[in-house]
Amino acid sequence: MSADAGSNSPTRALLPFELGGHLLAIDATVVIEVTGPRDWVAIPKAPPAVPGALAWRGRALAVLDLGRALSLPALTVPKTRARNLIIGLSDDTVVLSVDRVREARPGAELAPVHAADLGLPAYGELVLDEQIALALDIEAWVQSLRRKA
Repeated sequence: MSADAGSNSPTRALLPFELGGHLLAIDATVVIEVTGPRDWVAIPKAPPAVPGALAWRGRALAVLDLGRALSLPALTVPKTRARNLIIGLSDDTVVLSVDRVREARPGAELAPVHAADLGLPAYGELVLDEQIALALDIEAWVQSLRRKA
């Protein structure tokens, strides 16, 4: 994170997205690609937040269902949601399936989490089009899923 010269608020390049009426964002630098809906397969006995996998560039990637953490209906086969974020984590590449992706915000100013607290790890929150969005720490969320597995 860096700070603006005239501000104490941290800034970060963010990619906002919508999921089930929630507005969230992730660090834009971890997003490798944004795709449309894709076929995926369920993995029997998989945890609800990682229900299956899809093929991408000759690899099988874990499909993450953030909707479960937001009390939304589960992702169902055979298609993902309208958009898929291919995300490069420190030790893996995964897919986050979302409803809509908005334009990236190169120097989004973050505030401490207050109104957008969804019980998820976050860098902070920001205001987008008069809505408060949670800046999700995707790496920390995936690590928490691994600890639960």
